[in-house]
Amino acid sequence: MEPVIHAAIARLEALLNEERRETAFAREAEIDVFLEMVRTDERYWQTTSKETTRTPLKRDQVERLLKEDGSMIYIRKDAPYFISHGAHQATLDLGGGIVAKGSINGKNTARAVAQQHSSVLPFGRFKFLYMKETTDILQEEFSNVLTPTFARILWSRDGIRVKERCEHDIHRNSSHPERDMLPTVYFTKDLREDGTYTVHEYGEEVLDGLPNKLALKGKFSTMRDQLFGWVIPSGTSYSELSNDHPHLQARPHGFDYDPETAIQKMFLLQVPEKGGNGKLVLGDYDHVTLFR
Repeated sequence: MEPVIHAAIARLEALLNEERRETAFAREAEIDVFLEMVRTDERYWQTTSKETTRTPLKRDQVERLLKEDGSMIYIRKDAPYFISHGAHQATLDLGGGIVAKGSINGKNTARAVAQQHSSVLPFGRFKFLYMKETTDILQEEFSNVLTPTFARILWSRDGIRVKERCEHDIHRNSSHPERDMLPTVYFTKDLREDGTYTVHEYGEEVLDGLPNKLALKGKFSTMRDQLFGWVIPSGTSYSELSNDHPHLQARPHGFDYDPETAIQKMFLLQVPEKGGNGKLVLGDYDHVTLFR
């Protein structure tokens, strides 16, 4: 798999730089939004002399600040490699049976740009905390789990880079020296398998059209119940947790969430285009955090 992943990383880097050239208007718009937001806020100003005189930040300084924060990366919704997006993630087709999944940037300036320009999405700023431990546990416990490879997207002098070297499970403290090494994108198998399947979130309406719906429903129920048994009860402190099994927190994309809904959203269904049995896959990991 390694040569395939290396090729996918190179492909993602190339297409993000293609998008960089095609979405210059969005970066300019984000600078405008930032400047308007801080026009009267001296916290964003710089000292220009030894006196107390202050002047607002200039456009090139704002651009540097936004890039250092992982912002200013946009993808076009009509790009040929764009597959789909939800509320928090977008999926890109890299060819070779591999897709890339990255977050939709939730920064205020980027959200404002996406509202102004509905043809683009801000991509790849959110850092995937603790996802490697989560996927490692899922793979230990279940057989139908997609294997992710993690990477991070960053700006360089020459454009956008995608680097495979990452750190995982570091402390949430933003001053941690390795925080910038956290992954912001991951690669998995393309469940469409060259058009053999369509991919759906698990749901009764999708199951109804499959000949093996009862088997899939039973498998889902068994796995869901096992995962639900690991949910940390409300009010439980970490010191009270046992070592008998993994523990689950429902925190999709960094926010608290209803555990039952979060667990269901982890499951995907592969539905054959030409009829036949469907497949159940654990493939949408970032709705929960798992740890031992």
